[in-house]
Amino acid sequence: MADAWALFGDDDDGDASRAHPSKPQSAPPPRASTHPFFTQTRECWCFHESPGAVSMATADEPVRIPSTAYLTTSLNLEGRVPPLVKEMRQRNLGTIAESLAAMAKAPTIENASGVINAAVRALGVIQPRDVMVATHVNASILLARAVKADRALDASTAARMNLETAEEKTKTKTTSDDSLNDAFHDAYVAAMAAAEASVLLAECALLVDDPPVEVEIGGSRNSDNSNRQTVGRNWIGARVVAACSACARFEGKSFLETERQSRMIGDHESSVKRPRDGINESDETHLRGNSRTSLPKRLRRLPIVMDDPLKTTVDVLTDGFVSRGMSLLKTADRVDCQHLTSIKFYNEYVSRNKPVVIAGVQLRDGWTLSSEVRDLQKLATKHGAAPVPVEKGVQNYGGIDADQTTTYALLSTFLGEYFSEESDGEAEAETDKNRIAYVSQHSLLHQAQELQTHFSVPEYCFGRISAVNAWLGTAGTVTHLHTDGAENLLCQVCGYKLVCLFPPSVAKEVYCETRNGNGLVNQFSPVQCEAADVTKYPLFADAKKKGTFLILAPDETLFIPCGWWHYVRALTPSFSVNFWF
Repeated sequence: MADAWALFGDDDDGDASRAHPSKPQSAPPPRASTHPFFTQTRECWCFHESPGAVSMATADEPVRIPSTAYLTTSLNLEGRVPPLVKEMRQRNLGTIAESLAAMAKAPTIENASGVINAAVRALGVIQPRDVMVATHVNASILLARAVKADRALDASTAARMNLETAEEKTKTKTTSDDSLNDAFHDAYVAAMAAAEASVLLAECALLVDDPPVEVEIGGSRNSDNSNRQTVGRNWIGARVVAACSACARFEGKSFLETERQSRMIGDHESSVKRPRDGINESDETHLRGNSRTSLPKRLRRLPIVMDDPLKTTVDVLTDGFVSRGMSLLKTADRVDCQHLTSIKFYNEYVSRNKPVVIAGVQLRDGWTLSSEVRDLQKLATKHGAAPVPVEKGVQNYGGIDADQTTTYALLSTFLGEYFSEESDGEAEAETDKNRIAYVSQHSLLHQAQELQTHFSVPEYCFGRISAVNAWLGTAGTVTHLHTDGAENLLCQVCGYKLVCLFPPSVAKEVYCETRNGNGLVNQFSPVQCEAADVTKYPLFADAKKKGTFLILAPDETLFIPCGWWHYVRALTPSFSVNFWF
């Protein structure tokens, strides 16, 4: 196994900065917080009533909560829907037009779902060159997502009020503990549903332009137009902030505690934070950006050095893959960033559709993201108030089906449940599929905006970005075999991941399935990459002969060309960032 270890260098002394020979640049590139991709989408995640006045939220800065009046008037379906209906009819997309009209008349979850279903079906048949058509269809989805977010916020507000009533009755002994328990659970579920709906709205906004629209804020129009405001994307960020504030009262509660309603009543008044308030009529209401969460356990640190047990695991993996016909990524396909200009990267890898591992980008470019996310206690304290989608019990690498569910929870809650120092993450992931959990392909770097100051957009993206995602999970998380519709840079910040790569030509051998959505066609494989059913998928044996595998280590960046099949499994708890461009 000496050849395999030569790919990682000598980092046994625990000093991550010696993992690669690259040295930091004297003048590191601008932080991601200044990149147009982040500055132009900031209104979707923050809130300020004046368009264009949104600055980056920091952990110590109070975040303004939108008033109920602003939320009620800023969507303005009466002004936004008719032009879209006209456009859909002109494009012979009558089903979307009728669905939009029905939603404008009655903005219910059911009617919003009708718009989304009709739009997704249309995107599946729209030609790639019909960019304007896809843009208008995506705009229809955006408005439908907004309606869903509003109805979820309404439900969250009602559940919160019911909880407050139950709390008052408990003080006067006029209701039972079971009633309070039920009210707490209902409020928790409703708050997380509002967070999910608002995050989906903000993520949808990345796909479509939303031109400024003038609306009446806070009631009828005054003669001097003083209450008439131009709304850019602030109306989107307002819903995200309102939903996050609704989740704030659940900080400091463990995942199992909130989810199962267990043992909460006895210390309910002392342990549950009072919101400042969720959706307040006053524009002067504020919510602290810093979660200051009281975590029940000390959290682990993510690994940046490969220990002896992991080396043994890698040895076994390497022997197994080689015996099944796959090859280890060649040393020649791992290059140090100091010897790879963006021009050379394009000529030798992008234009040739060839994967490569680039070492040392984070060190050279002065990234400090590792120090921010490696210490999970620090991450939870600074950014624990962010609601995130947690995939629990994901399918493990052996191909055994777990009960897969996705539940929204606060980041601090997720970390406290799955990353306590008392647990052995790697061992648990091997023996208990229910201890595998993943926040995958998520917009955490938009939510926790202070993190944008700790990394830069790699020069190998050539300045263009279509999406930036964070991936945080336990050992054993899996991203199954699929392709992307864009070039992909996967930056490993902490932890180690196994990656298997196959060229686009193996579509038949991996039994390609296509799924449509948002104008893009994604390809997926039903084959379990590490435990393929040879009887059901006999051609996969041919794909393995064309495939390669690698272990992605901290401060390594893997370029996955558009159309290449890839499978990823975390060997340790890990944090990664990927850039689609």
